[in-house]
Amino acid sequence: MFLHLNMVKNSQLIQFVNELKPQTSPVKLTFFNYLKSFHPPHEPVDENLINQFFRHCLIFPHWADHKTQLSHEIESIIENFNKTYGLRIATQAIRWPNQLQLIEIERQEDLLTVTENYFSELKSKNERLKLVNDQNKRVLAFILHEDGSVSVTSIDRKFIIDEGMLRPLRDDLTLHYTPTLELSEHFFHKVEISPYILGQFNYDSGKIKGGISRGFMFQRMHEWNLTPLETELRLLYPLKRIEQYFLDKNSDSFYKQLTQKLERTVKLIQAGDREALSWAPNLLENAQTAYELAFIDDKLLGILIRDLRSETNSKKRDLEECLTLSPLENQNSKNFQNQSRAIVP
Repeated sequence: MFLHLNMVKNSQLIQFVNELKPQTSPVKLTFFNYLKSFHPPHEPVDENLINQFFRHCLIFPHWADHKTQLSHEIESIIENFNKTYGLRIATQAIRWPNQLQLIEIERQEDLLTVTENYFSELKSKNERLKLVNDQNKRVLAFILHEDGSVSVTSIDRKFIIDEGMLRPLRDDLTLHYTPTLELSEHFFHKVEISPYILGQFNYDSGKIKGGISRGFMFQRMHEWNLTPLETELRLLYPLKRIEQYFLDKNSDSFYKQLTQKLERTVKLIQAGDREALSWAPNLLENAQTAYELAFIDDKLLGILIRDLRSETNSKKRDLEECLTLSPLENQNSKNFQNQSRAIVP
C-alpha cells in the first residue's frame, strides 16, 4: 500500500539523505543542505520541491556544468526514497537538469517584458501586478492580493523554457506581507542577501528563525533562532531595500531612528560635544552602508551623512590645530620666564 504523498514531510527526507552519509558526495551534501535551509521540516515532499532544488542549483556555473551527475544521483536518491516510504513521487513530472534549456536575458527591457508575461499568467483578475526595475540588476514583482496582502518576488536574468513559455529559473525568492504591510508570520520567506548568498526565515513578532546559506553547496553560514530582526543588519538591509518601493519611509521605525540620530549627532558636534565626536565615525559607517544597500540614493539620508561628515572633519581639524599650538604656547611661556629671570637684579 502506498502512503498519500502529503503524509511524508521534508523532515523525513532530510533524515533519509542524512543516513546516506551526505559528506561522501557533493550532490548528496548539496541536496541535504538545501532541504534543511530552503524548506520547513513540516513541508510535504513532492515533485515541486525537487524541481525547485534543481532550479536553485542551476543558478551556479558549477552545477550548470555538471547537470548529468546532478540528475543521476538525485534520481537514485528519489527511487530509494520511494521504495523506503512506499511513495510515488512522479519522476516524469520532474524537470531534470540535463533536460532544461537555460536562457539569460541580457536587455533590462526584455527582462521586464518576460517577467510581466509570466506573472500575468499566474495572478488572478482581481490581483494587481507592479514591476520595479531594481538598479538594472533584477526585477521586483509586487502582487497586491485581494485581501490587501502583498507578495514580492525577486527575478534575475536567468530563465528556462517550460512548456514553450519562458519561466524564471528561480521564482520562489519571495517575501510575504500582511494587509498592514508587516512581514507575514504564516509564510517561509526567502531573499537574496547578495550574489550566491540567500536568507531563509520565518518571522514571528519581530523575531526571525532560519539562517543564511551560501555557495553552490548551500552551506549554512549563519543561524537565527528567534533573533530580533532589527539586530541582523545582513538581513535587514536587503529587506529595507525592497520595502522602500512600497512602504513610506516616514513610517519606517528603522529609517526614522537612523535619520534622527544623524540629526542629533550633528547638533551635538556643533555644540562642541566631544562624546558625540567619538561615536560619529561608527554612525557614519552604518549610515553609509544603509544608504548604499537599503535606502539607495535617499535624499534626506544623503544630506545628513554629508552634514555629519563635514562637521566631524571640521571639528577634528580644530582639535588638531589646538594640539599643534599647545606645545608652542608652553615653549613661549618658558622662554618668557627665562627672560624674566635674566633681567631681575
